[in-house]
Amino acid sequence: MPDIVGYWTGGSLYHIAWEDDALALMENGTGYYFWFSAAEYDSFHTFRWKLDGDRLTLTSIKEFHFQGDELIKPKKLSNNVVRFPSDTIDVQVVRTIREGVGMKQIPALEFSQPFFYYTQTEFGFERSDVLEIDWHRQKVEQLKELGAWI
Repeated sequence: MPDIVGYWTGGSLYHIAWEDDALALMENGTGYYFWFSAAEYDSFHTFRWKLDGDRLTLTSIKEFHFQGDELIKPKKLSNNVVRFPSDTIDVQVVRTIREGVGMKQIPALEFSQPFFYYTQTEFGFERSDVLEIDWHRQKVEQLKELGAWI
């Protein structure tokens, strides 16, 4: 599997307070983009992914919003699950080493454009297996129970 498998966050590169963006790319070709806001809700964009050279392609994209453990319907959305007009996102990815929080050098991914409607384009490496993090494993299991996982 490509060397981009793992859990990548903006918070690894920049000090964060109330929000963070993360990208989880799992070995089986599934993944999700996670936006966390302490003041609002958590947003998950689930997808399938593949890497071809320096191009990362996301397909089968769906969006979910949670407040705590409850699946919610944000005011701007007409239902709990959003399918995007384009079922495919294709971006260029550059693998690099960046100075992260604490001034340590860490692997990083830089993308040619932001994902979805967020602004983050740079993510620092956190760990290889996102499902070792209890909270993330529980969210993925919850999405599976709802029949919403890819």
